[in-house]
Amino acid sequence: MPADFLQKGYRVIAEISRGWVGPGVPFYKEGLWRLSRRISLSGRDNILYIEGGVGKLSVYQGKRLLFRGAAPMVWIPLIDTGETEVRIEGERGGITGGIYLLGRTGSVGWPAEPYPPSLPHCNQPLLYFSESEALKISPLRHSLGRCWGYPFLPPARVQKVLHSQHHQIALGSYASPSQPRLLSLPAFAILWGGLAFLFSLFPLLHTAFWHGLFTPRPTNPIESFLGLIWSLGALASLFLPSKESLFWLISVSLLIEAVFLKARGMEGHWVWQSLLLPLALSLLVGLLYPSVLFGLAFGLWVSRALCFIRRITPFAYLWALELFIAIFVLYP
Repeated sequence: MPADFLQKGYRVIAEISRGWVGPGVPFYKEGLWRLSRRISLSGRDNILYIEGGVGKLSVYQGKRLLFRGAAPMVWIPLIDTGETEVRIEGERGGITGGIYLLGRTGSVGWPAEPYPPSLPHCNQPLLYFSESEALKISPLRHSLGRCWGYPFLPPARVQKVLHSQHHQIALGSYASPSQPRLLSLPAFAILWGGLAFLFSLFPLLHTAFWHGLFTPRPTNPIESFLGLIWSLGALASLFLPSKESLFWLISVSLLIEAVFLKARGMEGHWVWQSLLLPLALSLLVGLLYPSVLFGLAFGLWVSRALCFIRRITPFAYLWALELFIAIFVLYP
């Protein structure tokens, strides 16, 4: 809210983000959109405050055009009192924050400090968000000090999380023929080169690579240690730093699964053996088709769980718990 309005005694009378005829706020649409509703104005000097406007907006009160322009924060003085109709129209954009009614009366106070706090800008984003993804908070809460690319200034609730996690933002349109690469070429080369080297020294690792997803294979402690290190390195390359929470979630799950298998009298090294082939496929897809990486990774994780359940039926309960925790952590 502008400081001038605070000094003049304006406060939030009501949040009116809900109840409009049209898309639900917050939203972003590629085509034409329109919001309309009737609101009741009491007293004088009422202001319609739109936070998170994207694209060019037109605001009408009745048949009168009160505002037309493009700005992330818009405040429009309303006229008359009593019940009136307000319409907001736009194209290829939307309202990613909220809509508020301001006035000189009311008990709801607006924070005196700048809200949201200003964010530092950067030039080389780690990851670009689409229009729909720009409205979400995850994975911002699970990483620190990153540079994120946005097509427009994100809404205040997202900016607040960005500020609290010491993130930076880059604004602009980043549409390109190819998706942003989540896996670097050096990491890909090191991991595949390391895997080929391990296969040449330890033939049992080669066998575990092709058959470990379906059934455990005997390996000695050194082979188990090297195979586990390679698996964790592949996980880190795929999910760090943009999906840190997913990396730690999978790592903790592997530890729990190993303990579970040991308790059931099974080979604990089946945990990392069952990851070798899925991780290798994920590395290829992460390099060539990053947009479908997480969908494929989930499908491979389900296939892996089914292989475990086929041998150990109670594993279904453990996997269901892992899935529940993943949904809880990744979608706050």
